[in-house]
Amino acid sequence: MWVCYQRFFRSCPHHGFAQEQGADIFGKALDLNNTILANQASEGDVSQMNAPRAIEHYASMTAKSQNWSRRTASTIVKMVQGLDDSLSNIFEGIATIAKEVQALKMSRNTLATQLFVCERWGNG
Repeated sequence: MWVCYQRFFRSCPHHGFAQEQGADIFGKALDLNNTILANQASEGDVSQMNAPRAIEHYASMTAKSQNWSRRTASTIVKMVQGLDDSLSNIFEGIATIAKEVQALKMSRNTLATQLFVCERWGNG
């Protein structure tokens, strides 16, 4: 499962996640049974490890056991895709705000022009 995740993670560099974030995403996507297994194998809480140590731990577990649930790999893929969807929503929101700001700027420029004309020609 870790090997499959690493392959997937490397194939999607456009997401812009650092390797450290990859370990965190992987850990959060584990189901309860695999989280317990990972914590027992580390004799602690893997989520509290620094990223290089967590990565080493997951790689070591993978090398020692091929019994990790394959279902969890699809859960991880869904989480990464969900993050991608969230980022898309954020970018759409930013684009909408940018358009609104541009409209306000245009409105302000129009108002300033109208005030200038009114002051100059006494139409106000």
